[in-house]
Amino acid sequence: MRWLSLLISFLVGRFNIAHRPSFKESAMAVIEELAYKSRKPVAMMLGGLILVLILCGGIFMSAVDLAQQYDREGVVRFTASTGTGLTMVLITLILFAWVFLAAWPGTRAHAADHSPEAGAKTPPSSLEQALATLVLDFVKERELKREQAHQSLPAHAAESGAPSLSS
Repeated sequence: MRWLSLLISFLVGRFNIAHRPSFKESAMAVIEELAYKSRKPVAMMLGGLILVLILCGGIFMSAVDLAQQYDREGVVRFTASTGTGLTMVLITLILFAWVFLAAWPGTRAHAADHSPEAGAKTPPSSLEQALATLVLDFVKERELKREQAHQSLPAHAAESGAPSLSS
């Protein structure tokens, strides 16, 4: 019963925690943050499991009804049981499409809904700044060497008597 209450408190909201010493409080705060971040994917996976069960139930229900009709009458007709099973399958497939194309965290539609405004850019981290500086230094050094090589090429060509490339 304790595990069931822990699971329900995880899916519904915060953990109910009695007062603990500071180290345990900080550890529980980290656990609560992890629980908060993972609540939506876990709930969606549980919902997906339920949808799989409904999908299988709908297919089974329709298949059994159609097989019984064929055995009794030799003809297959659309009945309420068949329609209910096929409706369960259709609704489940629509919900699967919605979950995996729009609502799942990380999909393009979900990211577009929760993206920050274009003007509100986050500042780059120190690692990004260091890499950008390193790349810029490399590019500037290459440009400088290319410019020096380009300037020394016509002077060297004039000394040897060869025609220069510049016009």
